[in-house]
Amino acid sequence: MLSTLIVRFNVSTSSAAMSSTSATKSWLLLASILLLAATLRAPITSLGPVLLDIQSALGIDARVAGLLHATPLVIFAVVALAAPAIGRKMGIARAIWFALILIVAGTTVRSISGAGLIWLGTAALSTGIAICNVLLPGFVKQKFGAKGPGVIGLYVAAMAVMAGVATGVAVPIATAPGFDWHWSIGIWAIPALAALLLWLPQLKTDAAGTQAKGTSMPAASPWASSKGWQIAIFFALHSFVFYCVIDWYTAYASVHAISPATAGLYLLLYQIVSTVANITTGPMIKRQSDQAAMGFACGLVMVAGSCGLLFQPELSIVWMVLLGLSAGVSMVLSISLFGLRTHSPEQAAKVSGMAQFFGYAIAALGQVGVGMLHETSQSWTGPLVLMVAASVGVMIFAAMAGRTGYVE
Repeated sequence: MLSTLIVRFNVSTSSAAMSSTSATKSWLLLASILLLAATLRAPITSLGPVLLDIQSALGIDARVAGLLHATPLVIFAVVALAAPAIGRKMGIARAIWFALILIVAGTTVRSISGAGLIWLGTAALSTGIAICNVLLPGFVKQKFGAKGPGVIGLYVAAMAVMAGVATGVAVPIATAPGFDWHWSIGIWAIPALAALLLWLPQLKTDAAGTQAKGTSMPAASPWASSKGWQIAIFFALHSFVFYCVIDWYTAYASVHAISPATAGLYLLLYQIVSTVANITTGPMIKRQSDQAAMGFACGLVMVAGSCGLLFQPELSIVWMVLLGLSAGVSMVLSISLFGLRTHSPEQAAKVSGMAQFFGYAIAALGQVGVGMLHETSQSWTGPLVLMVAASVGVMIFAAMAGRTGYVE
């Protein structure tokens, strides 16, 4: 009897220890994902506020500076096509680690004086970010399963918060005694290095085992799937609306007697509402087997906000809240669908790559196209009509993509 009790006690103790170890590993994994996510936008958003200083120091004109600012979006689109293959060849965890090396190296190189180095560094860090953008949803699917949408909501929020922090502190860092723009854009190598170190335990992931699991399930190409196209178009259209608001709202507001300072506050409110929506959307998705109603509602709110800006810009504070809400929900929902509508992490990476290729390509073209349309027509009506049309598209394709089904 005594020996039986001892055995039971040992088994119970062992189980408790294993459970505690598992919980610790889960928290470390979540921390590494959130720290990784925090490095995926800050190096990009820290550039804009000090771009004039960089122009002056490197002797480049506004046209070249604008191209430098738009380069990450172009690279995001191009690399999105190659990222799934990189993940298959290296394994998802190892590919993400390699991408973090590119982010650390690129952010550091970019902060060194020299026109060539700033282009080289921007290309390297943008490539690393693009690989993470594509592969991280599949990695979350692999590690967290049904809890994935909640994790995605948290890491999207981490990206948004750190992007805002990087924008806000760029000028104070650049103007602090003993500092300049080099520090302002280079300091973001530090959290990227921390993420690189924290990611090391994930390298134990068996890449070959991951691939074997993926090949045992249907792995239809999203390019030949209606569901794949629905997800991709949804992602592309909401990205277009997001970058329209971020890039052009201040200029549009000035035409309607809204000061740059007030417009800046409205944009801050937009980002705050979006971040709150990021955090709350994940748990809502997890509780639903079908996200069609959520997608439709999200698009409907986006249509209301876009129409409001077009017809009653004096109530911008209301429309920016609605647009921020829909932006936050649509981002988390679209990324969650990469995993929810696929059978394996490998297939999720393929959908992610396809959707992000179209999303960032349209966002980059949208930056240029909206500006050209405004300049040609000398009016903001055309760009706002495009934004309304894209919002209607979000309403339709988010509902279609959210319906139960898989890429097959």
